[in-house]
Amino acid sequence: FDAVANSVGDVARHRHGCCVIQRCLDSPPSTARSNLVHRIVEKSLELMQDAYGNYVVQYVLDVCSDEDVHAVCESVVGKVTLLAIQKFSSNVMEKCLERCTDKVRELYLAELSDSERIRELMMDPFGNYVIQRALAVSTHAQAVQLVEAMKPHLLSSTGGGIKNTAGGRRILAKISKRFPNFSLGDEFGENTTLQKSGHKKNGNNRHDNTMSGDQASARFNRRGQGKSDEFNDQHKRLDNSRHGRTEEKIGQWDRV
Repeated sequence: FDAVANSVGDVARHRHGCCVIQRCLDSPPSTARSNLVHRIVEKSLELMQDAYGNYVVQYVLDVCSDEDVHAVCESVVGKVTLLAIQKFSSNVMEKCLERCTDKVRELYLAELSDSERIRELMMDPFGNYVIQRALAVSTHAQAVQLVEAMKPHLLSSTGGGIKNTAGGRRILAKISKRFPNFSLGDEFGENTTLQKSGHKKNGNNRHDNTMSGDQASARFNRRGQGKSDEFNDQHKRLDNSRHGRTEEKIGQWDRV
């Protein structure tokens, strides 16, 4: 334990070393284990941005005491938006949102709802998952605050079309799940809920693409008549050709 604790920064960044640390954390509580956890918590901000180190920090959040979990969650306050858009630390941020105290989560949501950063988070391939997690675990008031911050970007037709991106669609689905009667708001030109709008649009498409029985029958008859006329024309041309060749042969015999 002491050897691992003294070099925890290097060991946690190794593909096999991170597994060794996880097995150490599975051991019963002891002074040596507590020392190792303390060293991990000290370097948690650095480790959560590493390809292997982030798994060690997530494991601390899963199996360690509430005190250790709180220390990790508190260490990222003020850096939430920066960590949310990184591939490895975004996974840790999602878990922090789940395990943190209500007070710390309030600070997280205040950062995520920042009007100057929210669009970047929504467009980011990793940040949008952190936003989705925040919508799932936040209180009603916190979720409303976050949705209000996102609403102008979801409605803007000149803002990069966020609601038409994969991340934007996932966020809209999460909002609709949290708030089934969610509406983007009349002041933005949207008068219906997302779900009703979607069904109406699909219904119109089905109506436009469906023919009545009479229309289908008439269309079939027109096709059949066209093919029949084409068949008769071919036979007429063939008969005329044969008739011309016969007259030519008779004329030759007459000349002979």
